[in-house]
Amino acid sequence: KTRLSPPFHIIPLILIALSLCGWAVAGPGAVDGSFIPPAPNGWVHDIAVQPDGKILVAGEFTTIGGVSRSRIARLFADGTVDPSFDPGVGPNNLIRSFAVQPNGQILIVGEFTSVSGTPRNRYARLNTNGTHDVTFAVTQPALLFVTSPTGPRVMALPDGKSLVTGMQIYFTFVLSRVGMIRLNADGSCDTSFNLTAASGTVISGALTPGGKYLVCGSFTTTSPAGYTNLARLDTNGAVDATFTAPTRPETLSIVRALPNGQLLTVGSGGSSNYVRRL
Repeated sequence: KTRLSPPFHIIPLILIALSLCGWAVAGPGAVDGSFIPPAPNGWVHDIAVQPDGKILVAGEFTTIGGVSRSRIARLFADGTVDPSFDPGVGPNNLIRSFAVQPNGQILIVGEFTSVSGTPRNRYARLNTNGTHDVTFAVTQPALLFVTSPTGPRVMALPDGKSLVTGMQIYFTFVLSRVGMIRLNADGSCDTSFNLTAASGTVISGALTPGGKYLVCGSFTTTSPAGYTNLARLDTNGAVDATFTAPTRPETLSIVRALPNGQLLTVGSGGSSNYVRRL
């Protein structure tokens, strides 16, 4: 008899083996089969990978992977829920954004009015195990408005302070900040920072490698005039006139500073969406 070469009855077995060992044929951009996404019962609005490879997720969910977690959870690298991170009762409404501070604590902003039963008006801090840090933002603002259509965002600074965008906060009836707010390490207003030269809505921001701040949104600047929807700020909140970005006609929702000094911006306008590198 004539022997078939290769033996075709073995080919299906080879294909099955390769499908079970996806790593053997997976290339760049292929789905990582070692990560099994846990099913949350609500939207996830923010995600970050910690230096140890664990993954923080936050949003609207109250369970994830069949485990009770109030709006924020930590996952192992394979997607299973980390039992050592538990917010307990947690925020009473959704988390829009979070940022991990250098000491591992987690700043959260969103639409909540309390965290684990303690009043907290839209911003708070969690300990490294997910519990509420009751020492942060003890003095609550007199009034607070969300100004961004995508909700507030938060960024952690290397010195323990933080930046919040997309809100107007009246810390007292005579002390207010709008657009981008800088908080001290204890959650109080850092009065040495004040963005007064942007007329319109600041949606988001970023920290540059040089320590200055980027802001984007739907605004124009007044001092110096001429910046539209994208500007760089000095650390006191003044618009940096040495930043010569072209006028952006579209509303920008995201700006990111790259290590090489370039910027990525995401925006929309004129019935189109944009991703640009500057």
